Amino acid sequence: MIHLRQKRITSLSQCIQIIPGNMNIKKRRQRWLFLPLFLLFTVACEKEIFEPVVIPNEELSFAGDIQPILNNKCTSCHPPTKGLDLNAGTAYDALVPEFVSPADSVNPEGSKLYLKLTGTSHLPRTSDIEKQKILLWISQGVNDN
Repeated sequence: MIHLRQKRITSLSQCIQIIPGNMNIKKRRQRWLFLPLFLLFTVACEKEIFEPVVIPNEELSFAGDIQPILNNKCTSCHPPTKGLDLNAGTAYDALVPEFVSPADSVNPEGSKLYLKLTGTSHLPRTSDIEKQKILLWISQGVNDN
């Protein structure tokens, strides 16, 4: 004759201690096989890219913040011989007022420059952080500083 003793469970920790003991070996093995496979899958598929954050109160300068973006991403397709010269010294005059103006600071997303950077008709090479910097520069009044 088997005598079963009834135990009163009063806390969650007691419940957790009882459950694994009552599971059969096959279920325990399945549970522990699933965990490494799940971790392997999530680590293998995970890609984290950390980009610096643009601080909205930061004062951006055209020469220090915007021109390096243009030099690295735009001048290869927009050299002086193709009309729109985005090289240092001429880029500001090429962009203002045709593509962006101080009046665009009210609605920087509506400026022709930002629409070109984010639209599908132009092949922009800028990253999201660079687009944010240009957008912030436009919202600050398109200063040539």
